[in-house]
Amino acid sequence: MTEPFMMLIGSSVHVFDSLKSYDEAFFNYFGPVPLDRLDAGQVFELLQRRAEYDGNEPVPPGVPGTAPKIRAIVHLSGGNPGSSSCSTSF
Repeated sequence: MTEPFMMLIGSSVHVFDSLKSYDEAFFNYFGPVPLDRLDAGQVFELLQRRAEYDGNEPVPPGVPGTAPKIRAIVHLSGGNPGSSSCSTSF
């Protein structure tokens, strides 16, 4: 805690009690960064960028069946694809 040699990044879809209670170990230890929900276009861009980062071929926008799958991801995840347990393969 006093030596800044490592940074831990995590995420949660909600703030849990041990972050809010003064007598808990993680009280005031993490700084919340609220993020807006993503729409279908932003999810598609996120998946494209992730494919490029992983060294995979990006999916062309006009591939049949892509848009309904992305809408399903947005619907199931509430605009937060990182919290979804559904498959994101095309």
